[in-house]
Amino acid sequence: MAEPRVPIKWREAFFNIHGKPGHSQPSPLVTWKSLKHRRQSETGNYDFPSMYQEAEADPPLVDCATFAKPVEVRKSLAERGSGLFTTQNVSAGDLLLCEKALGYAWAEEQFACRSNRPGYLAFSDTKVGLVGGQARLLAQLIQKLRLNPEIQSLFQQLYCGEYKAVADLVVDGQSVVDTFHVAKVIALSGMGAPRSSRADFQVQQKNRKRGFSQPGYFSCGLWSLASHINHCCIANCRRSFIGDMLILRATRDLAEGDELFFNYYAGPNNGGLFSREAQRKLTRVWGYTCQCNFCTTRSQLPPAALWKRPLDLIRQITDLIYNHPSRAMQVNGSRVRSLLGEVQGLEELTKLRSYHIVYSVPNPESTNFHLGLASIHVWLKDSPEIVAINLLDGLRCLGFDITAYPPNPRGILTPAQFIVTSWGVATDIVLSVFSMLITVYKTLCSELLPAVRGYGRRVYSMMMGQEATAAYDFVDLSPEAQIETIHAALG
Repeated sequence: MAEPRVPIKWREAFFNIHGKPGHSQPSPLVTWKSLKHRRQSETGNYDFPSMYQEAEADPPLVDCATFAKPVEVRKSLAERGSGLFTTQNVSAGDLLLCEKALGYAWAEEQFACRSNRPGYLAFSDTKVGLVGGQARLLAQLIQKLRLNPEIQSLFQQLYCGEYKAVADLVVDGQSVVDTFHVAKVIALSGMGAPRSSRADFQVQQKNRKRGFSQPGYFSCGLWSLASHINHCCIANCRRSFIGDMLILRATRDLAEGDELFFNYYAGPNNGGLFSREAQRKLTRVWGYTCQCNFCTTRSQLPPAALWKRPLDLIRQITDLIYNHPSRAMQVNGSRVRSLLGEVQGLEELTKLRSYHIVYSVPNPESTNFHLGLASIHVWLKDSPEIVAINLLDGLRCLGFDITAYPPNPRGILTPAQFIVTSWGVATDIVLSVFSMLITVYKTLCSELLPAVRGYGRRVYSMMMGQEATAAYDFVDLSPEAQIETIHAALG
């Protein structure tokens, strides 16, 4: 089999680093890989389409190096042990970390065949079992630590709760592994992972349209740097995956020395924010009660009935539209208009809208309300300006500060502009909103399309870890596709 050809400039760079070859000249393939890995670890430049191709194999192991220059591990300011901090100023969408897994266990998505049955490992003392990828990951890491004692010190730094790990890791000159410590670290710091976040996002969209729930991940891994990131409901970074590579991007503008947080339990049905069930799990598993601005404010809210009626009416209308998208306007148009008038007359709306203004924290219910209104106005073929107003209000209720003209509801003469001054919570639904905004501004103000598309690509990179495939996924949406997108996102 012929060796791959290596560009002359790469060959010369290798010789400048290692000296000219003697009789034992390295293989061009080894030369190319070492230069590729060095370039990746120093610059953070990755060939993401090639990574996707490698991730199609079973197991999806990607031949890439770790890039971690913008981050480092320090003592957490929140008194939660260690944390991951920025080492430089970064902008929203910038790459913070692209890390190769310390251990990664692939488990097939389907276990219908006998050959694909998941592994299972039970602990007799705690009556707790590991299934699928976690069971395989435990065996893999134990073996790796036994054969590579030099990484024991790195592993000892990972969070293991109240468990007291064995201090002496050498007995009679032989390296030993505390298997209970490894299991505890996996339970608290391991992460479930899809084959790729891009493919997983597409599957989630299809499942929501069909009314299916999203199953958990059977594959999992342990990423030593990313596992130091602490929880906060209002995250400032977002993780994604391509095979065994974890990609971390900033979702806000961050200064040097800022601690990184992401939401441990962000879910598709709560706007990507926190829920009371997840709060209880956080307390039970990590012994930690979140006291972020979102949690403390949510605890002061009136009962859920405050926003239940508006959202129920919005869902009733969107269900009516979604279930009959091809019917003539005269069949359902009057009914939709009637229900829309009923929504706008609700007294609860004033309180619902003032909640975000008073507390200045993300309000997922208001976001869902405005996005539902946007899809209704699309179906009614109302002006693109009123659609844009509701889409932008939905983003503002997630903490975004956006200056956009048009729309211009006050009628003030202002130059056309679209600027995201401050970024909010980057949930899955934000990508759907920018997809709709791109379509709306094509009619509303075509000169702002480059700016809207630019921000949309940045959001895409936060969700997928890269923007190389954005051109394939960002397409102009038809009115039916816009309604379907929002209906699926709202569940």
